[in-house]
Amino acid sequence: MATLDELEQSVIKITKRPDQSARIRKAIKTATLKAHRKGFFARDLDRDLVVLSQAANSGVFDISTQFPLLRKILAVNPVTDGKLQNPLTAVDADNLIGHFGTPKADIYYQSGEEINFHTSYAYQSFVVVAYNNPNVSDSAYSSWIANNYEDCIVFEASRQVLASIGKEAEANSLEKNRNDSYAELIRDNLEQEDH
Repeated sequence: MATLDELEQSVIKITKRPDQSARIRKAIKTATLKAHRKGFFARDLDRDLVVLSQAANSGVFDISTQFPLLRKILAVNPVTDGKLQNPLTAVDADNLIGHFGTPKADIYYQSGEEINFHTSYAYQSFVVVAYNNPNVSDSAYSSWIANNYEDCIVFEASRQVLASIGKEAEANSLEKNRNDSYAELIRDNLEQEDH
């Protein structure tokens, strides 16, 4: 498992700048987020059950506890008798009214850390599926990309550090290695559509 300290040492080896520790750590965190945002990876998915205090066909529930590192909601599925129902349709908050002036049903929209829903039937439980960001905090740094595709993060962080201290030519020389690492990450972890 690649730790923040190990990644920092790898960046120092490339940049030869041990005096830039704070800048390097910040660049590693930025590079980690950048790598995870290269696609919607299955390894970033998480799911959790949200249980309301009572069944309702419209309402709001907070997801900040279940998904403190939330990137994007993928699906909200009502649950009846322990079985998943069809997922609700995601809509924008300004698209809640149907063609005849009636509220749309079986929909949800996200407002900050809350999910607002309106359904045809009253439900008490929902399974929420979401993409999470990696944890880039100093105390709990964790990234499957750092563990399996360390070069994506090390080359990008090194490039950022070198560019920030005026070493543009050296920074630019790392782009091919970084891009090759990104290509490997995407090839190995994103399903390609058959055409």
